[in-house]
Amino acid sequence: MSRVSSKFVEKFLPRELDVLVKLKHPYIVQVYSVIQNGYKIFINMEFAENGDLFTYLQNKTLEEPQIRLWLMQILYAFMYMHRMGVVHRDLKCENILLTRNYNVRIADF
Repeated sequence: MSRVSSKFVEKFLPRELDVLVKLKHPYIVQVYSVIQNGYKIFINMEFAENGDLFTYLQNKTLEEPQIRLWLMQILYAFMYMHRMGVVHRDLKCENILLTRNYNVRIADF
């Protein structure tokens, strides 16, 4: 666990947490609660049993049908975020989580 700077907490954290809690979509990670204790932040969120896409790709080669499915899920999530006026700002394989059934969950706004 890393410490969060006070500047970040004051300037960015309220927006980040607001976005996380308000977004409700099948392909965006679900945040259940956020607790702040001083500068420590605890986020209770959906667990992705199969880790992140970056780690998954270290050990596996993807077939075209799987690539298509995940791209569609990511696009649906981004269409939803666009309608909600949200920009992700940091989409990368490490921020694409994989559920038990290998569906994507976009995380880390």
